[in-house]
Amino acid sequence: MSLLLCVFSAPVEAVRRNSDGHGEVLIVPYYSVRTGRTTLLAIANQRGQAKAVKVRVRESHFGKLLMQFNLYLAPHDRWSATLFEHGGRMVMGTSDQSCTVPDLIGDANAPRVGGLAYWPASDQDFTGDRADAAGTDLTRTHEGSIEVFEMGEVLPGGYGSANALAFSGPDQAQPMPNDCARLNQAFSVGNGDAGYWSVDPTRDLGPAQGGLSAEASVVYVSAGFSLEIPVVGLTEFRTPTAPLLHTPPTASSPDLDDAVSDITSGEAHAFVKDELGQEVQLRYPSAQAIDAVSAVLTMPGLHAAYSKARAIGAWNDWILAQPTRRFYGYTAPFTAETRRAQFASLRWLGKQGGPGFDQGVPSCEFNDECPFGSVDWWDIAIPVMTFNRSLDTVVGAVTYGHRTAFLGTEGTNPAPDEGSLLMAFGWLDRAAGGVRYFALRPDLNGRRLAGLPVIAFAAMSYETAFANSGRHALFADTRLLPAYGPVFVNAGGSP
Repeated sequence: MSLLLCVFSAPVEAVRRNSDGHGEVLIVPYYSVRTGRTTLLAIANQRGQAKAVKVRVRESHFGKLLMQFNLYLAPHDRWSATLFEHGGRMVMGTSDQSCTVPDLIGDANAPRVGGLAYWPASDQDFTGDRADAAGTDLTRTHEGSIEVFEMGEVLPGGYGSANALAFSGPDQAQPMPNDCARLNQAFSVGNGDAGYWSVDPTRDLGPAQGGLSAEASVVYVSAGFSLEIPVVGLTEFRTPTAPLLHTPPTASSPDLDDAVSDITSGEAHAFVKDELGQEVQLRYPSAQAIDAVSAVLTMPGLHAAYSKARAIGAWNDWILAQPTRRFYGYTAPFTAETRRAQFASLRWLGKQGGPGFDQGVPSCEFNDECPFGSVDWWDIAIPVMTFNRSLDTVVGAVTYGHRTAFLGTEGTNPAPDEGSLLMAFGWLDRAAGGVRYFALRPDLNGRRLAGLPVIAFAAMSYETAFANSGRHALFADTRLLPAYGPVFVNAGGSP
């Protein structure tokens, strides 16, 4: 049963999902370097004040950390890089002169390929004593997501940080920052006045004000297409009166659970829309700050069209990125019998919106054919569902193990070639005997959000052969998948 909610005297500060993809926090929900694909990434400062930014890259199974660094952007600056496979792992290469800490461009000992300096993805977070059920193979680095956090604005001050970022140089077509080395020395411990950020990382820094944007595209040269990846922006992530989180490049903060809206209580708030389209403010205690981010990403389900028609060479993938999944427990401390999972119940509709095809078939897990019933997934940060007729996918996702579900493929009871699919999202808890919950844990006023925190988008390609010409045309595109239905429920447990 849905609840009609009203908000009285709501404070202004609350995490919001920005429709134009700008914000203090940016989430690039997917990258791929599999089977010859590369991912192009650009991060821009849309404001007239310099920015201190944290960039992290995570893999697609458990969201394990692969790479992180600090990026310092001058006013209206734009930094770009390319993610590609090299030596069996993902690497990030760039020739961009914007300042990074550590300094990639200025490091004479940095590894290079074709003259391009690069950072290799690290496997430290999923090998050795951090090994997990997804294995230690470097192919884990081939897919994942990217997170971008504004740590603050770099202001003119006594330590010269803003001046170090000012563009200069004889070639105005490719201006360079004045002194990236100064910013790298600023985090050096025991370096006297030059190590001023190691003493106080807030020096020359002011609160984050937003205005970051990003672009990402997966490029598949051999097939002749590229896919633009939708970027999600979050605004009002931390109130300006909260302590600054300007940290060394290896620090674990800021992270998605560092949202704060009320400095006195430490609460994190979120603005979401109810079934009438009205904004409602949710309030979470500081220990559940991650729920504020999950709330603005939560989808109760989705309803979207698909096509796997052979006549137009259609290929469709649905990517369900879950950037906050890692905060709600994977295998540890749960056992194989009690760990929490997610699920999606499925209902197929014919092309004309005709009869459903939910036949009551028992649920299946990933790497199964799942034409009906429901799909359960376990320790997966970015599950991929494909409608394709083979083990290939548009985005190049891993098509073995438990990363990909094959929806309506050429097995028993295949789904229609064209139509739409209704999906309802929820949590599954074997600790409670396999109970399926449809709601996030409640806020301080007892309000629950139905569904899962998901960034869902479709990747599509279509191939057409021109008669008697021997020529082919390939078209590719992506689109965000729409949520459906009201988001508030008054029952259903918690993850």
